[in-house]
Amino acid sequence: MKYPFLSIAAASLALLASPVAAEDFEFDVPVQLSKLDSAFTQGKVSCEVKGLARDAATGQVSGSRGIIGSGSTTFAIARGAFDGTVSVKFNANRPISQPADGRSYSCALFLIAGSNIQTLCYADALTGQSTGRPPPAWMKLAPGVKGCANASLPGFSGGEGK
Repeated sequence: MKYPFLSIAAASLALLASPVAAEDFEFDVPVQLSKLDSAFTQGKVSCEVKGLARDAATGQVSGSRGIIGSGSTTFAIARGAFDGTVSVKFNANRPISQPADGRSYSCALFLIAGSNIQTLCYADALTGQSTGRPPPAWMKLAPGVKGCANASLPGFSGGEGK
């Protein structure tokens, strides 16, 4: 049996410093898909930045696991394949969150077949780290498929701490 090949490499991140830039965060995520069932006609990469949570009323730091911002981009899968870079751009959830509040990011790959959508990123709800759980058997994907990228933002090697 031929297994589909699928890979999402670690996302490269560019925190946009230019004042004319429309988005605070930009992730360029390399995606390789091949030998997929023709039912999969679209893919989606979703990314989020977590970091300092702030109280909405006071703006004071109230924790270290808040979602600073998130976004996603869809792409077409043709003839069971896609090989390219998917760009995901989004802003911080202002006014409560600022880009500098970000401490870590995660990106996940989804496959879409009609109205069915399935993530290929299984992460622990507490830590946000990939659990390595395999995709569902009905997807008929090769063992060892990678559908997640998680890391600290540049300059924050300690993860999501204050």
